[in-house]
Amino acid sequence: MVFITSSKRAQLIVVIITGASSGIGEATAKELASKGAKLVLAARREERIKTLQHAIQFNGGVCIHYR
Repeated sequence: MVFITSSKRAQLIVVIITGASSGIGEATAKELASKGAKLVLAARREERIKTLQHAIQFNGGVCIHYR
């Protein structure tokens, strides 16, 4: 579990999220990206993970995906 109290602190964090294409993993990715964390997204469903990656990047987030 990661607790982020400020966006300045989040900018220094790189988080690997498994199961990021749906459910809790997807929600966690969106929340941490909104706080400024850099993300590595891992999931089996490539199309869904690409969609999430594009959405995060469109909103200014930094992430890559791995299948």
